[in-house]
Amino acid sequence: MRQAFLVCMLLLIVPLAPWLAPSEAAPARVSPLLHLQYARFDPLTSADAPVLAMHTPLIASWQPQTYIVQFHTPIREAWKQALVAYGVRLYGSIPDYALLTRMDAATAARIQQLPTVRWVGPYLPAYRIDPLFWQRGDELAPDVPLELTIATLPDTNLAALSHRLHTWRFEVLGGAWNRHAGYLSVRALPGYVPAIAALDGVTWVEAADVLALHNDQGGTAIVQADSVRQQLQLHGNGQIIAMADSGLDTGALDTLHPDLRGRVLGVETLGRPGDWSDPTGHGTHMAGSAVGNGSLSGSDPASHNYDGSFAGVAPAASLFFQSIGDANGGIEGVPRDRGTLMRNAYVMGARIHSNSWGGHTGGFGNPPDFGRYTISSRQVDAVAWDLPDMLILYSAGNEGRDTDRNGVVDPDGLTQPGTAKNALTVGASESIRFTVPSAYGSAYGSPIDRDLYANDVNGMGAFSSRGPTDDGRIKPDIVAPGTFIASLQSHSYPFSDTLESELQGYTQRDTAGGTTSWQAVLGSGRNGSTGWQQTIEGSHAPGASTMLVTPPFDVSASPLFDITFWHRYLLGPNDRVQVILLSANAQDSNSIASHVLELPVSGIRESYSQYILEGISHSRLQQYGINPAALQLGFQIVSADNTFAATWTLDELRIDPADWGTLGKYRLTERGSALDESYVMLGGTSSATALTAGAAALVREWLVTVQELTNPSAALLKALLINGTASMGVGQYGTDTVQELPTQSPNAVNGWGRLDLLPSLQPAAPQQVWLLDATQGISTGNTLTYTIAISSTAPFSATARPTSGPLAITLAWTDYPGYEMASKALVNDLDLEIIGPDGRRYVGNQGTYRDGQCLRNNEWDACNNVEGLRLDAAPVGIYEVRVHGVDVSQGGEQPFALVVRGDHARSYVATMPQHIFLPRVQRDGTATE
Repeated sequence: MRQAFLVCMLLLIVPLAPWLAPSEAAPARVSPLLHLQYARFDPLTSADAPVLAMHTPLIASWQPQTYIVQFHTPIREAWKQALVAYGVRLYGSIPDYALLTRMDAATAARIQQLPTVRWVGPYLPAYRIDPLFWQRGDELAPDVPLELTIATLPDTNLAALSHRLHTWRFEVLGGAWNRHAGYLSVRALPGYVPAIAALDGVTWVEAADVLALHNDQGGTAIVQADSVRQQLQLHGNGQIIAMADSGLDTGALDTLHPDLRGRVLGVETLGRPGDWSDPTGHGTHMAGSAVGNGSLSGSDPASHNYDGSFAGVAPAASLFFQSIGDANGGIEGVPRDRGTLMRNAYVMGARIHSNSWGGHTGGFGNPPDFGRYTISSRQVDAVAWDLPDMLILYSAGNEGRDTDRNGVVDPDGLTQPGTAKNALTVGASESIRFTVPSAYGSAYGSPIDRDLYANDVNGMGAFSSRGPTDDGRIKPDIVAPGTFIASLQSHSYPFSDTLESELQGYTQRDTAGGTTSWQAVLGSGRNGSTGWQQTIEGSHAPGASTMLVTPPFDVSASPLFDITFWHRYLLGPNDRVQVILLSANAQDSNSIASHVLELPVSGIRESYSQYILEGISHSRLQQYGINPAALQLGFQIVSADNTFAATWTLDELRIDPADWGTLGKYRLTERGSALDESYVMLGGTSSATALTAGAAALVREWLVTVQELTNPSAALLKALLINGTASMGVGQYGTDTVQELPTQSPNAVNGWGRLDLLPSLQPAAPQQVWLLDATQGISTGNTLTYTIAISSTAPFSATARPTSGPLAITLAWTDYPGYEMASKALVNDLDLEIIGPDGRRYVGNQGTYRDGQCLRNNEWDACNNVEGLRLDAAPVGIYEVRVHGVDVSQGGEQPFALVVRGDHARSYVATMPQHIFLPRVQRDGTATE
């Protein structure tokens, strides 16, 4: 495939830049290597290094200006300053022990002579190209332009680069910049990718991503939000959650859903200028899951009584909403630099940012690519580094598949930007809805196919994307309930008519021959004064019909939608009523006979009943040649008997996006009631992420009000949420060949476990939480040691060391942004080591890896920026918890957070430097020292 793509590229490319042929996969070597997406190799071994292929006359004129400098060992700050003294400009890190730099060839030769430097070499154009172009380039049509995203060095002149691309007749679609990188979006033929990669200042070229929304005994109960609210009086007060999603209800503050009204601090419209309504319903539902207060479902927000309502997890928190939904149901409002969302929200006071959307990690190819660290992943990591007190959440994606139908969901389905290391990436577990009979079905093998969506809290949503990332990191970080979650329903419908006024834009078509008409009948409405009634009477032929046709409306933003109306009828024997799907240009009913949806009703119904035509899809419309942007509905009586007057009365016609199910459908309330109209059930990793965002608000409120940390770091929130997660065992299918969850934790299916708030904040006695927000951090070669005492109330035994309950230790840090071209995203590598009271030694994430690039010296985790240890029964005594600064190459000292949960956990001897703050951690707020 590589050779085929190479030929294709050479035939198309103009002679502007060198073409670099990738080497074959290098054999395993002892570090240090260069870990690039292009290849993993030792640059000192010529057989492994890429070769400059002489394919065009101008290759010899290409002069490198960007170089990689590799050191022998982890990089020290003094070594970087030595490079600066030579006039070298430094950028970011590349594993192992390398820096991306800018200098001329003469300086590179001098740098190579430094004793600390192992190798200096040009940053070749081949290194800068997404490997999908090598692997699957033959799937691209050579004469069809492809939208590309180009990353550059932060000091690259984007205007000059844009001009250069214009001279090549490329279409420059836009750009963005942050202090870590510049970005351009360009439309060009795929054959020009090598030429673009060779341009000065370009660091990476990939195909542009395509983004999409990841679309009671519910989620709040399972994550124990109810218990936290009741026992700790935490409701999200003073916390601001930002959310970027499709839109928000009606798009007007004065008509907003009552469960949100008064707590939306601001709205940023990015997808449709001036319009932040929510025709898809996704954003409204997510907002309700996070901060809805349940006021329409029986809560009393004034007294913080949310029992029995559909309140979200943090019902007193405020919301800053960023509407990214476009007019076609997509999310084209997402900025080119994803970090712009977070920076704008940060200014508004938000310290939690929730995102229930993402996309494939390759812009082309079938099947799609998942799991890679992309430009958008790096953008999220960059803004997380710049705003270390903002926790950023992303959904893992709904790409769970069982392609071989072996009863086990396939790995490698993570979407970007959820592959960002600093994001808290959330997968979906099952919730409990025993009235829901829906099963996963035949797309999955046994036993998943027969499993119900919502019958086991220890089960995973089969659709939830599994990890790991392509560089081996554990993702998702955690999971939360994501099946049949009840939350707010948007009232911005694609079409809605109460039929209380004149039928402007409606038309009537009939073949009756008798007396027919649609007319407003006063006093006949279900709600209000009017219903619209049609009657066929008088002399007419059998089979005659009369139809009322709506104006055209646009359902392009709703790939799946329902038609809802209320009706009553008086029908003769064999008379029929039909709803007909029409193209806006259809002229008569005869041309649309195949579009008929016949209602199974007959006889007489004197009172109104609701009728729902569920789950009409775009593919169904397209099958009949109907444009979703210009759909009309026809309501038709077909008379079978010319001696009988047939009557059909309609009221309250609505088209709204389809969902997992209305409350009425699953007998949670009366169909058509006010409750049924105000709440709806959805699912997916979207819902799980929104619930987790609400949980993060409660955790942050606890840190601020109980622990008196005025500005807790995102790493501390992440560590607390992960530390308290509940084990889901092996899942719901047993321990044979279809075991759902690996025995090892963490793992790439459910991460560290299911979100469980109470153990994070107030675990059951005698468990206590000890925590540390080390905002000034650690540097390369240093170790910080914390001595933690774990005690027990169990009787003393002279023959055996006493044990206590579970022990959970979590280390988390917000890492410096990595590079897209690197095959490992981790930059600053810390290690967690624990020495138990019996002398036994443990390391962070012990047992997670057996080999590969994520295992250093056959022992240490070298990929993740979350490390932890869990013991089911911890020996009583003194534990030494050590944090090692293994390789901190960027950003100065690396801040981190540390959380310990165990029986009577407390600091025994404070051995940390004075600048590290040990906050108060007892449940009553008193100090542990």
